[in-house]
Amino acid sequence: MKRPLACITAAWCGNDAENTERAARYCRTVYEAGYLPICPTLYLPLFLVDAVPEEHKSGIDMSRDLVATSSVM
Repeated sequence: MKRPLACITAAWCGNDAENTERAARYCRTVYEAGYLPICPTLYLPLFLVDAVPEEHKSGIDMSRDLVATSSVM
């Protein structure tokens, strides 16, 4: 079954653990609704260093590309 892409955004301030848990819950809910959730704020920090300006810009560019290809946000 091919699922339409859904870009997931979530507030990202304060407690990182709570933010991660909240974003993961959003992804789960969207998955259960029949979509393929994509959440840049969950996975981009695993390999990009936001403090490095070039990587910060790459993260923004990748997020924009994902939003553009998603069916819903």
